Amino acid sequence: MINQGVFGDLTHAEGAYIHDLRKHLLDETYYEDQWQIKHHLKKDGNFYTTHGLGPISIIWILVEVIFTIMLFL
Repeated sequence: MINQGVFGDLTHAEGAYIHDLRKHLLDETYYEDQWQIKHHLKKDGNFYTTHGLGPISIIWILVEVIFTIMLFL
């Protein structure tokens, strides 16, 4: 389906490190004097912006390899 263009051209992928840290963020000693808590106190958002791209890129590479192999079978 990818080689037939059913999904169009893949031009963007996005991922995030989604992990519930509320228990730790509210704990008074877990992040004691660590940069993560200081960052979260001042800014919102995902500061591991490329963390989720690893699994996406591996899947993307595997799909390409599988379809390339299938073309030659």
